[in-house]
Amino acid sequence: MRTVLTRALKSNNPSLLISSTWQLAGRQFGSLAKDKLTDNERETFSSFVEGQSVDPYRDYLSVQEKSGKILEEILSPDLKDNLRSFGSRGRSIFFLQNCPTIGSGKIMPPTPPLAPPSSQRSESKDNVSEYFMLGISGLLKAEPYLIENVRDGTVINQIIPTNAHSNSGSGYKVPFGLHNEVVHETKVPDFFLLLALRGNPLAKTTYCFLDDIISVLPSQILEELKKPNFLMKSGDAAIFKEAKEFRCPIITTDKSGVQNIRLNTAPGRCEGLTDEAKIALKYLNECLSRDVPIHGVALKDGEMLIVENGTTLHGRTEFEGDRWVQRMNLTNSTLDKRNNER
Repeated sequence: MRTVLTRALKSNNPSLLISSTWQLAGRQFGSLAKDKLTDNERETFSSFVEGQSVDPYRDYLSVQEKSGKILEEILSPDLKDNLRSFGSRGRSIFFLQNCPTIGSGKIMPPTPPLAPPSSQRSESKDNVSEYFMLGISGLLKAEPYLIENVRDGTVINQIIPTNAHSNSGSGYKVPFGLHNEVVHETKVPDFFLLLALRGNPLAKTTYCFLDDIISVLPSQILEELKKPNFLMKSGDAAIFKEAKEFRCPIITTDKSGVQNIRLNTAPGRCEGLTDEAKIALKYLNECLSRDVPIHGVALKDGEMLIVENGTTLHGRTEFEGDRWVQRMNLTNSTLDKRNNER
């Protein structure tokens, strides 16, 4: 295997490893299975929040417990079952529509011109979306994933286009490369929520699945990706106050035999530390740009994605115009027992 990799390295052509049988006809954008709240469920939850005074950013555990109990009461049994079991039913992403984002009869205020690490909340907006996201996490028996030096350790992040050419969630004139959340930390989130307060039809959240990635990788590349010869790095200094690095494999297998991926394809975020690792990483990136089915959805107002972080890569297309999305990273989910180190 080393001979094959060395030959590819010397020729600066990882494509020497590609079999024509692995190449797909073209990029594929697939559809999502959808579920949704009824109008009555949405309005009932919004009405509940209007009577609450607890700050979801300061006392998020209290809000999580109370909102989770309300969702337990008002959501249909089928929807609750689908939410709790999405990670164990094949593809590890869940699309939820008609989510409550603001109080009944209210209009969403203008998107705040925030840039991390300034305040992570809008004082002109009520807390309906925050209560709902925390309620979903409570319903799933998950814990908020917080890191003090990332976006001020805020439980819910505002993803707003503020830096046109940034290779991060705040960019918009360049695509946001496929990645997992917080790959440079020792422990990554198990999954995360994305809720659109103000969607943009040009901004597609892209995603692909680890099983599709593995299916196009030859064994020698897969073997290299399982070695701890890759350095994951934190990115935008405005978001990550402290530069951090973590050495690890890109693909691992947990105690239950489930494979997970840890990767950020944005420039400078993942580095191969050996010649073989460099070839394997370049090959993987080529496969992602050409061979792996990439799906996409442009979130509309009130639409949410719940994404399993270890088995799904996600990104975003370039776009113009306004967009306001909230994100919440979560860990220790009971909807899926695969919480081992990745």
